[in-house]
Amino acid sequence: MKVLAILSDHRVHKTASPKLHNTVIKARDLENEYCYVPLEINEDDFAQALTGLRALNIAGANVTIPYKERVGKFLDEISENAKAAGAINTIIRRGDKLIGDNTDIIGYIDSLKFNNIDPKGKKVCIVGNGGAARGLIVGLKQAGAKKIIVAGRSAEKASILAKEFDIDYTTIAELKTLKDNIDIITNTTPISTQEESPELAKFIDNLNITSLDAVVDINYGRRNTFWEALAKRTDATFIDGQPMLALQGRAAFEMWTGIKVTEDEYLNALGIVY
Repeated sequence: MKVLAILSDHRVHKTASPKLHNTVIKARDLENEYCYVPLEINEDDFAQALTGLRALNIAGANVTIPYKERVGKFLDEISENAKAAGAINTIIRRGDKLIGDNTDIIGYIDSLKFNNIDPKGKKVCIVGNGGAARGLIVGLKQAGAKKIIVAGRSAEKASILAKEFDIDYTTIAELKTLKDNIDIITNTTPISTQEESPELAKFIDNLNITSLDAVVDINYGRRNTFWEALAKRTDATFIDGQPMLALQGRAAFEMWTGIKVTEDEYLNALGIVY
């Protein structure tokens, strides 16, 4: 049996990725060939863990918070998309080599299109400046977004990211100045509810925006989020992180196994039916 995995810290036990992949594996009658497991890795042990992937012959892995930007130096090759993003969320084994890729790019864009949102020609604000934001920026550039603005807590960090990708930047505190100058807002921070951050909730509640095409929160499984409230207030389509999770997972599974799977199979695995 070939083992697939997801690498994170203590947050690995909250991810729906094992349910997602193992549901498809079962539906495809591949349970004797593949299984997908969560692996909790302490930051100090990360280098050893990557050596362990090789020693244990792990067939492939996802990488999530907080390791997307750290994992590249431990791999043999990195795809052009992952290089462009400066972040890796998927590791593929090819013989003795470990190759890094980024399926967040296709997962995000496909999740917009699944909800009938075309980012081409649109003005998009990305809230957050971590590894997830990087992949989304690359995807938006490839999809022809007209303007991309990154908003971070720190103007310094946001400006560094903006310079790297040749996009605009602002701070979360100054989001209110954007008014109606954007079409899509996407949250890439781990925060979605007032309980998690009253400060960020206040900033979003006080935005002057009156109309949006879409509000995307790449987190999932949250209730009463201020991102969904923003969508309702601005008559926008609200998209949580489940379609993106499913669609980036589909791309990763094909990379690991060479088995073609449909979008429907992965969306249905999370109960998303249309």
